[in-house]
Amino acid sequence: MNTDGRTVQVATLETEQDVTVAGISWAEPEEDVEVFLRTSTGGDTTAWESLDLAPESPESSTNGTDPIVLTSATTVQVATVSTTSITPSLTMVDPRMATADAMATTSSTGAPVIYSRKDWGANESLRGSAPTYARVQGVVIHHTAGSNSYTREQVPGIIRGIYSYHTQTLGWSDIGYNVLVDKYGRAWEGRYGGLTRAVQGAHAYGANHLTFGISLMGNYDTVQPPAVAMDTIARVSGWKMSLHKVNTHATLTTSTGQSFPSISGHRDSSATACPGRYIYNQMGSLRTQLRTYQSSYSATPVTVTAATAGTKETGLLSNVWGTVSAGSGVPVEVQALVDGRWTTSQKGTTGANGFYALALTHGADMPGVYSYRVVATLPNGTAISPTVTLARTNNMEIVAATAGTKKAGLATNIWGTVSGGSGLRV
Repeated sequence: MNTDGRTVQVATLETEQDVTVAGISWAEPEEDVEVFLRTSTGGDTTAWESLDLAPESPESSTNGTDPIVLTSATTVQVATVSTTSITPSLTMVDPRMATADAMATTSSTGAPVIYSRKDWGANESLRGSAPTYARVQGVVIHHTAGSNSYTREQVPGIIRGIYSYHTQTLGWSDIGYNVLVDKYGRAWEGRYGGLTRAVQGAHAYGANHLTFGISLMGNYDTVQPPAVAMDTIARVSGWKMSLHKVNTHATLTTSTGQSFPSISGHRDSSATACPGRYIYNQMGSLRTQLRTYQSSYSATPVTVTAATAGTKETGLLSNVWGTVSAGSGVPVEVQALVDGRWTTSQKGTTGANGFYALALTHGADMPGVYSYRVVATLPNGTAISPTVTLARTNNMEIVAATAGTKKAGLATNIWGTVSGGSGLRV
C-alpha cells in the first residue's frame, strides 16, 4: 500500500505466551521510518502506539525499534510507514521461565543491591565481542516502554527477551542498558563487563562513550513511575556517579555536537519520547535525590569483620562474630554459600560498638567445610564481610543395636547412644 508517496506495510502475528518481547527491524539504510503497534486480547484491540526507534550502534548496521514488552496479548499487529520500500521483520521473543527466575545474589561491597546477569538467566553465549570500556561522565535515564502489568516472577524473563532482541535481532554485542530497574524497585545488571567499570553501553546515540544507561521497565508515558523504582534509579546512579567522581552539575556534548545535562533523560540527547513524560517531569527531583546518594556513597565506606571458631564438631553450637563500623542497631545477616549461591541463614542486629554474633545453623549436623559471609544493611546499600569458613568434624561415637530377630508385623526399634549428648538430631 502506498499513501502520499510513503509506503505503508502491515503485518499480523498470533502469540500464545503470557509475556512476549517484540520488535521490528529492517536491513535497509532508511532513516525516515515510523513504526506503530497494537495488540488484541480477548477481542479487545488497543489503539495504535508509536514505537521509538533503537539508537544507532556501531555494533551493527541493522535498524529497528526499541523492544516492547507485551503481557497476555493474543494478536500483535505492526505497521511501518517509510519514504522508500523496506523489508520489515517482526521479531517475537518468548522469554521462557528459567531456574534463574528464583534469584539470590547481590553486588559488590558498599554498592546498592543489584541482581547479577546470572540472576536473570543471561545466556552468555549470545554475547558478541568483548566489552568496550570508555568513560562515565553522566547518566542517561530510559524506560523500556511496553506493558506495566508484569509480575515480579516475569521480570527475569522480560530482561532475557530484551537481551535476545538486542543481540539476535539488532545484532548488538550485548543488551544495550548498563542497568535495568523493575517497577518493584529491584535493580538488575545489564551489559556485561563489571558494574564498577566504565562499560560502554548502546543506549544513547553519540553519548554511549561517556554515559551510564539505566532503564526503568515499563511505559512511563502513560503512568506515573513507582516511588520505590525512582528511589532505586537515584540510589544506583548516585553510587555510580560517586564511583567515577562525576560532576553531576556539568553539561556534556555528544559526538554529534548536541549538549545535555550530565543527569538527563534520553530525550535530552535524542529525538525520542523516552523515558516517558511522567519520568521526565520528575528529572529535577531525581537530580536532587541522586546527588544526595552520591554524597553518601562518597563518605568513608562501612567495614564488616567476621570470624568463626575454625573447627567445630557436628551438633555443637557455633557462631560467626565480628563488628560493623557503622555502630549499633545495624541489621545484619549471615549468608551460607549453597550450590554456588549466597543464601540467608540467620538475621540479627549489631549491639554496642557495632558487635554482633550470629548462630551458624547451616551444616550444623553434617561434616564438611562451610563458607559464610555477613551482610550489613545500611541506608545507602550494603556492606559485606570477607568470606569465612567453618569445618564441621564428626568425632562422636555412635552405638546402635536391634533385637536381632523379630516376627513380621511386630513393632521393633533401633537404640543406642551418641557421645555428643542430648538434643542431637539422629
